[in-house]
Amino acid sequence: MFKNIFTKSIYERRWGIAGWGVAMLLATIFIMLVFPVMKDSFGVQLESVPDSLKAVLGEANDYQKISGFTELQVFAQMMFLTIIYGIILAVATLVGEEKQGVLQTLLAAPVSRTKVYWHKLLALVLILTVISLLMTAGILVGAAILKEPISIIGTLEGALMQLLVAMTLSTFAYMVGASTGSRVLAGSAAGIYAFVGYVVTTLAPIADVLEKINYASPYRYFMNTKIYENGILLNNLIPLIVACLIFSLIGWRLFIRRDIYQQ
Repeated sequence: MFKNIFTKSIYERRWGIAGWGVAMLLATIFIMLVFPVMKDSFGVQLESVPDSLKAVLGEANDYQKISGFTELQVFAQMMFLTIIYGIILAVATLVGEEKQGVLQTLLAAPVSRTKVYWHKLLALVLILTVISLLMTAGILVGAAILKEPISIIGTLEGALMQLLVAMTLSTFAYMVGASTGSRVLAGSAAGIYAFVGYVVTTLAPIADVLEKINYASPYRYFMNTKIYENGILLNNLIPLIVACLIFSLIGWRLFIRRDIYQQ
């Protein structure tokens, strides 16, 4: 029925993609529709907030523009749905199938571990891309309903950057799971990385001691970067791509070498 592992992996996740995608689309539209309220109230209240908190919440002027609101309240918040779904998929894809005995059956066929590893990873990339595009559609639909002009290019650039943040954490989970065969370890490690990274990036502007540590956080390269004004900067884009490649290659090398036992 399926020509390769990639298409089979997509087909097996079809209902999850549909459910999560619809949730992402509707939630994004809903948040966009809150913009007028935030513009009239929350943005003004920020003027009395200390500068240390403005580094976390944003400037009052940011909430007066649909672009600033979208970056702070849509991309920076809805990004976590993409991250959560990506980590769930990454943990379930290889190590989850190994625990169920499905992976062992697949590897008993004339197919290499390398092919299995990369096809399933590419399926993960495509799925998260679809989810990110649905979030993009939600932003544009919400802006259209509000009759607020918003840059399509800027929105796509923001979607790409939040996708890369999610992919960095997802490939990290995929790497840990592929190299250890432990769902608990993969999920826990990725969850801790995601949480600690967010805390570090959030507090780095007001805590100098965290400045260097912040370079290891994927959030550093997207949060508060004013994507609509500055576009995608190479010094933000390249570290995320490199991190995804490093995690993917390490996971691949360890996966093809370790023993996989029948459950």
